[in-house]
Amino acid sequence: MKRLAALCLTLLLLSFCWRVSAASFDSHAEAVPALRRFYFSIGGELPLRSWEIQWEDGGFQICENGGEPRSFPSELAVTLLEILEDFDVASWDGFHDYDPDVLDGMSFSLEVEYADGTLVFASGENAFPEGYHEASSAFMTLLHNEKMAFLSGLYRYDGHGESDAVVTLYEDGTWTFSAEYGDGLIRKGKWSVYDNAVYVTSENSESLPFLFGIEDDALLYFTMRSEPEFLPSEIRDGARFVRQ
Repeated sequence: MKRLAALCLTLLLLSFCWRVSAASFDSHAEAVPALRRFYFSIGGELPLRSWEIQWEDGGFQICENGGEPRSFPSELAVTLLEILEDFDVASWDGFHDYDPDVLDGMSFSLEVEYADGTLVFASGENAFPEGYHEASSAFMTLLHNEKMAFLSGLYRYDGHGESDAVVTLYEDGTWTFSAEYGDGLIRKGKWSVYDNAVYVTSENSESLPFLFGIEDDALLYFTMRSEPEFLPSEIRDGARFVRQ
């Protein structure tokens, strides 16, 4: 009798867990396809920057500044959808305005397409709909974090020379440099990404000793000031570090 009771209790618990799991899965599955396309661009004093996120062939793709598309995590698409809902971006539809009294400033363009056919179009030049600054800040944080995650990884020097130089970018915004030469110490610092470049700050300085241009699966080294002392002599402007 006790065994029968225990078996019944186990079956009830399994049934409950399955329903909870299925509900969570369904919620996620419904949220992702609800968004079909998101386009956002900003311009003004700085060059135009744009991002397009689109549902294609069972997954999301992101295209930045008209470049090659890459996979965009579905969980971030869910977060994006939540941002659109939290700031009632659908209410921006039809907003097209400008302030002629401002000579220099910012402009934006936004297009959103939902699975149910709802379309949102908005644009402005030095004029913005209610909640724009908060929503755009949330957009930019999400897009910046996605780019940091995408670029994170180990990059090895792809050139001739005796040094085996390696740059590792971590998702938390730290980086390390190591090479089989000299004192063999590992250098550390902070990194961030803006547009199509990785900006690197040394551990003990607020200056920017160098940066990397982003090219497909490689980083291209460029000096911003003087050559960092810890770099091997053969690593100069244009040196490639290839993702491993």
